[in-house]
Parts: sequence; C-alpha cells; structure tokens
Amino acid sequence: MTFCNAAARRSFPGLIVKSASHTLINHIVPVLDLFAAGKTCEAEREFEIKGRIFHAYLVLNSETKRVRVYLKDVTRIRDTERQLRAMRREVSNSSSVSPRCSTALRTISALI
Repeated sequence: MTFCNAAARRSFPGLIVKSASHTLINHIVPVLDLFAAGKTCEAEREFEIKGRIFHAYLVLNSETKRVRVYLKDVTRIRDTERQLRAMRREVSNSSSVSPRCSTALRTISALI
C-alpha cells in the first residue's frame, strides 16, 4: 500500500500498520488475483466489515501496475432497500391496501 487517505484511516484504523493482514485487504485479494491473471483491469465488489457494507471499485493502472481502490459505505442504502422489501411483502400480504399505495410500492420495488 502506497497511500491511504484520511477518510480511509478513520474508517479502517490499523490499515497502514497491518495492511497485508487487514480485513479490508482480505476482501480485495481475489480481485488482485484476477488482475494478475490478466482477466480484467477493473472490478466492483460489495462486502461487509463489522456490520457496515462497502462498495469497492478497483482499477488497475497497467502502466504503473498499481491498483486504486475507491470505497463507499453503502450500509444506509442497503438497509433502506431491505426495509422497502419488507414493506412490500407486508403490503402484498395485506388485503386493505389502496390501489394507489400498491402502485407506489410496485414502482419503488422496481427500483431496488
């Protein structure tokens, strides 16, 4: 690892010190194997660390042989999607839902 920004240091304490054995790196290694095999030069993954869900976008710079990793915490998004799916199930099992509400839920369901 050659660089770790301040946000990554706050989100993943110990990343610089234990880089090779850090949980985050363990989630990235399979993508590095794909890069090494020449199968791709970019990839996306989602994984969970300590109850938080992260979306990772990884890009291999073929000239420098360095990998950039862009992470985004998507925990709130995934939690909201789960809640919407649960609401949809609840509404679909209910006979007292208005057609307007039912239409709105179908529209939302199509988005997730």
